[in-house]
Amino acid sequence: MHDPTRAMVQCPVCNRSVSEADINTHLDASCEKHTASPPLQQQTATCQPKLFQMQTKLQFLKSPNHKRSRDELDGYKEPIQNDIGNTLMSVYKPPHVYRPLADLARPTSLNEFFGHEAVVGQTSLLRQLIESKKVPCMILWGPPGSGKTTLARIIAKELGVHFKEMSATIHNVSDVRKSCEEARTQRKLTGKKSILFLDEIHRFTKAQQDFFLPPVEQGEFTFIAATTENPSFRVNAALLSRCKVFVMDKYESASLCQILRRAAKIKLAVVSKDGSDTNPILKLDHPTPSQENLSTELSSTPFSTKPDSPFVIPDNVIAYISTMCDGDARVSINALEMALDAAVHSKLDQLTLPAVQLALSKSHLLYDHDGEEHYNIISALHKSMRGSDADAALYWMGRMIFAGEDPLYVARRLVRFASEDIGLADSSALTLAMSTYQACQVIGMPECDAILAHCVTVVILFLNNWMAL
Repeated sequence: MHDPTRAMVQCPVCNRSVSEADINTHLDASCEKHTASPPLQQQTATCQPKLFQMQTKLQFLKSPNHKRSRDELDGYKEPIQNDIGNTLMSVYKPPHVYRPLADLARPTSLNEFFGHEAVVGQTSLLRQLIESKKVPCMILWGPPGSGKTTLARIIAKELGVHFKEMSATIHNVSDVRKSCEEARTQRKLTGKKSILFLDEIHRFTKAQQDFFLPPVEQGEFTFIAATTENPSFRVNAALLSRCKVFVMDKYESASLCQILRRAAKIKLAVVSKDGSDTNPILKLDHPTPSQENLSTELSSTPFSTKPDSPFVIPDNVIAYISTMCDGDARVSINALEMALDAAVHSKLDQLTLPAVQLALSKSHLLYDHDGEEHYNIISALHKSMRGSDADAALYWMGRMIFAGEDPLYVARRLVRFASEDIGLADSSALTLAMSTYQACQVIGMPECDAILAHCVTVVILFLNNWMAL
């Protein structure tokens, strides 16, 4: 038979062992009476997990053998909540620990923003406007990974104003309306115009874009939009006339190398320096090197996966990544991060080219089937053939096919070229182009790439022969 005078329970407050019959008196006496042992926490501090201690407290409170009033239970509410919070914080890492390198390496000032000299160079219009604190409404147009969102954040930081970031992919007009009200409130409180940034504005319909016309016209906030599509086609003409368009081209190889070197320094500065750790964890308890003097910190604390051996990243590896990623900073940084993680896991003392090639098993080529880049590349193919540059024409043709373009589309353009640019000078060029189109229909990919290359080369020869006459 159960004897309550002998059964021992753990006090949820002091962690001492107390007789089950005396637990109420013990608690009423502020844990000073009826103690049967020293604090249990001292006995088992090295072997009892915090989760088990917390579970014991919760089991006591929900025990059916003890009826306790609400006032008594409220006394245990705060300690248990604190225990739960402390335990979860010790088990789960904060979200910023898992931030990708592309986000960690985002520049926070114009001095860290490499490339785009025509947009933010020392003598550029936008830079002068930022320094004078008079930034107009603008649209940033450029391919993915060209730094549009980063530049918008830097502008807000340089101006020291409230910044609201939204995306047309996940927000709607009602969300934008709330943000506009928030911007009006901020202006009344601080006297400064907030910045409302809308990413992927081309995903909004023309009717949805009309919502921005009155507040932009009245100057209630500074509107900055970003798009990967041609604003002339995808942005409302009335809104476009109220915004300055800044074109952000793909990063050049030299600028991308600077970005990669900075990202590598940040990665190697925040990754675990314990060579025995096969799964390094980013340590962000202190400000990241991007927020401090990066060069000073890195020169004083070089990274090493082996004792007294600095980690080396050869210049040819950086150059290879910048070339293969086709001017996309985000893709190049992600590839660098994967290669570095693999190198650290393997206890290597340098980043090798084969490791990077594994991270970039397929080169990244910017190409969109319905966007601006689609027409840019087909235009480059036409101009290369007109210039009788067979190597360049084959490159652009191969790039389209490699990126997944329909070979029949390329064949149709060759038919058009044979009739428009060669025409009566050699009518057999049109026959060859039509035969190429029919062959692509019958054979299809991947075998028809050789047929297209054959037609491109021969059409250029036809053009050369006609020009030589």
